[in-house]
Amino acid sequence: MRPLEGETKERNITEMKKKLYTGVASVIVLAVSFLLIALTADLDPKEKKTEGSYLAEAGTALTAEADTANEANTKTPGAVETAEDSTGLEQEDNTTTVEETEQGEDLQDPETPAGSTEEESEEQSSEKPHEEEIPEEPAEVPVEEETPEEPEEPAKPEEPAHTVDFIIANVDTALNIRSGPSTDDEIVGKLYRGGRATILERGSEWTKITSGNVTGYASNEWMMFDEEAEKGLEIFGIKKATVTADALRVRREPNTDSGILDLYELGDELPLSNEVDAPEGWIAVDYSDKTIGYVSSDYVRVTIEYEEALTLEEEAAILEAKRLEEEKAEREEAMRKALNDAKKEKPETKNRKAIKVSDEDAYLIAACVHMEAGNQPYEGKLAVANVIINRMLDGYWGSSASDVIYARGQFTGAASGLLDKYLASGPNEGCIKATSEALAGNNNIGSYMYFCSNRAANYGSYKSYVIIGDHTFYKR
Repeated sequence: MRPLEGETKERNITEMKKKLYTGVASVIVLAVSFLLIALTADLDPKEKKTEGSYLAEAGTALTAEADTANEANTKTPGAVETAEDSTGLEQEDNTTTVEETEQGEDLQDPETPAGSTEEESEEQSSEKPHEEEIPEEPAEVPVEEETPEEPEEPAKPEEPAHTVDFIIANVDTALNIRSGPSTDDEIVGKLYRGGRATILERGSEWTKITSGNVTGYASNEWMMFDEEAEKGLEIFGIKKATVTADALRVRREPNTDSGILDLYELGDELPLSNEVDAPEGWIAVDYSDKTIGYVSSDYVRVTIEYEEALTLEEEAAILEAKRLEEEKAEREEAMRKALNDAKKEKPETKNRKAIKVSDEDAYLIAACVHMEAGNQPYEGKLAVANVIINRMLDGYWGSSASDVIYARGQFTGAASGLLDKYLASGPNEGCIKATSEALAGNNNIGSYMYFCSNRAANYGSYKSYVIIGDHTFYKR
């Protein structure tokens, strides 16, 4: 029995609605799929899917839904129709569907998920950027390129330790330099503490060095090498600043507003001070034992001087000069001490009876006093006159003034002819007065019969002595 036309139309409409709903659902699934692709674009590349995988999943979902709908339509009772009726109904139903779509009956926006209101859809759209809703192109999944393994660099050779071409003597007194690398070899020179020598051949135990006029071998045990030698040079070296300007001011403080201590000229050398560290642009110098001065570093050239090795002959000459200098210093110290002692004590005095001599002898004594003590104070003139009289009274050199004054090896000016000049010109008034008082018994040196200049005095060999002016009067 052929179904009624109204029933057939109603069934076809129902089927068309089902197909429409299925199509709308497919569109929604596809939209959601594109949205997921956009949302996952910033994820780890390992978690991203390719465009083909999403489309494949979406297509699979659509196909499954379509198959489900077709299966449902196929199993609907009484759905038998001829080809002709089916064609006509499909066209009619399509027309109806378009009209219903235009009227908006029973259909939802394909971009709006099912069960969502229009306001909720707008809120979701505002929360997500437009480009994320429907991306024009799916994000490309970056493919990590395999980096070829770089060949290992060959190990660099170790850089040699920092070395310098000199050594510093690290001894308490002097380093022996020998003719060969052994203690059995002859000593050819010495390098004193802190001295510098150039390395010629460096060995494990002995090193050949040269310094000054000495070339030879020294034990490594007593020398500073490399960085230690550089530090030693700073410690033992004598730093000097040489003035490079026409004139250089030495100031009390390291600034141009400070007072000026002195003015140095071009080429003058200033010893650097080790007591203070001057600020940048200034150099501290030892102006005196108790005063530190400052000069601008722009107008000096700083150099470091160091001790050089000495040959045995050079060392012997220096030691001899040092010995003589020490002896001279001892004599000067003894003289200073004697002078101090003489200032504290009064010369020994012992008046005696008057002595009568001829006028010629008196004149000779006064001339000799002028020759020996003409530039001395009156006490010195009186002391020389009393030495001559003491010798006359002793009788060892003779009993007359002429015997004593011209005695061999006593008054050298008498034998050289110097005394004759004073006899010709005549003694001065002070020498005549001193001679007269000495003959009258005024004795200011007691029994002393010898005198010499203070510079020639040997105080250790005298039993007693007294210093008057530039002369020392003594007793053997």
